Amino acid sequence: MGKRVLPLVYLLFIIFLTPPSFATVFQTADMAGNWYIYSVEVDMVIPAVYWVRGNFDVDATGNITAGNYFAPDGSAVTLSSGQIELDSQGVISGGFTAGGSTGNIVHGKLDQGKTMGTAVLLGSDQTMDILTFIKGGGTFVTSDLMGTWYNYLTIIDPSTGAVFWLYGTYTTDASGRVIAGSQTGPDGTTVSIDSGTLSVNSLGIVTGNINLSNGQKFSISHSKMDQGKTRAVGVSIEPNGGMAVAYMVKGGGTFEPADIGSRSYAYGLLIDRSIPAVYWVYGNIRISKSGTYKGSYRAPTGATGTGAGTVTMDTLGVITGTATFDTGDTGMVYFKEDQGKTFRVGVSVTTSGMMGIWQFYEGSSISLPALPMLLLND
Repeated sequence: MGKRVLPLVYLLFIIFLTPPSFATVFQTADMAGNWYIYSVEVDMVIPAVYWVRGNFDVDATGNITAGNYFAPDGSAVTLSSGQIELDSQGVISGGFTAGGSTGNIVHGKLDQGKTMGTAVLLGSDQTMDILTFIKGGGTFVTSDLMGTWYNYLTIIDPSTGAVFWLYGTYTTDASGRVIAGSQTGPDGTTVSIDSGTLSVNSLGIVTGNINLSNGQKFSISHSKMDQGKTRAVGVSIEPNGGMAVAYMVKGGGTFEPADIGSRSYAYGLLIDRSIPAVYWVYGNIRISKSGTYKGSYRAPTGATGTGAGTVTMDTLGVITGTATFDTGDTGMVYFKEDQGKTFRVGVSVTTSGMMGIWQFYEGSSISLPALPMLLLND
């Protein structure tokens, strides 16, 4: 939900365009069902950064009929009312009331499969959220976790106020045992995974633990797999009070270099250590089949900016590259595309120290009023 942001924003906007070969049509009724939500929240009153998780029910007209969310300390707030709308492109608008405060959806996007989405919010209580939600449904067993998962973590250390990211992979066997993996930080340091155990219930709720060789431990308190069993979002708490929000994409599928071409809505959490400040941005990215891209973005203050660069995709669907922004800042990115080729998640870091954690949703067209649309020739 909301926060003050300094007007000069150095966004690491790294990715994607070329018209897709499909055009999914959306309507508000696509939101009907039960949704699990996971959010990074920035509270400028305290100030603090933390996660919230919860769920909400939506009817076919977009009314939020029930819901609640939980903070890391276990405290709960009930969603008393709300309305969500979808346009034909799957762009989300609306808002809700909870605990005496209101949250306004500034911009959001539902995935082509209509079971996952992300939105950025501003709250009347001076909070700001970047919220990801996964639709309930499907039947799950622990063996669904088997395979290699690419994970991207927003790490929050309340004792120091530090916020940063980790990315890496972990491999799980059919019993839920974590048998391999590693995590890499913004400075390039990589730490191996020593052990871990995960389980999933019939609703697709994942719990368990992952232990790194440096002694860091992640206790996964609540995570949700999507119905396709290739994506998940969740939250964890470390024994020392540290928190994490995790976005995960399962390995597998076949990718070609030309798959890099796309047109996407983008949502990022930016971490500027020089201010310091943490805030969201949203915008659009277009990338050609040859890997050149241009993008534009907007911050909560209304400040806008642009970026451009070159990226490549390997046969595993891993995307890497560089970027240059209109601020003069430069950086690198590391992303993973999902097996359905409609969702990408990853991290970025610039030479100035700006970090970003990103989610990208393929669009049959891009509708972001008041943002410059940057086109490519190929």
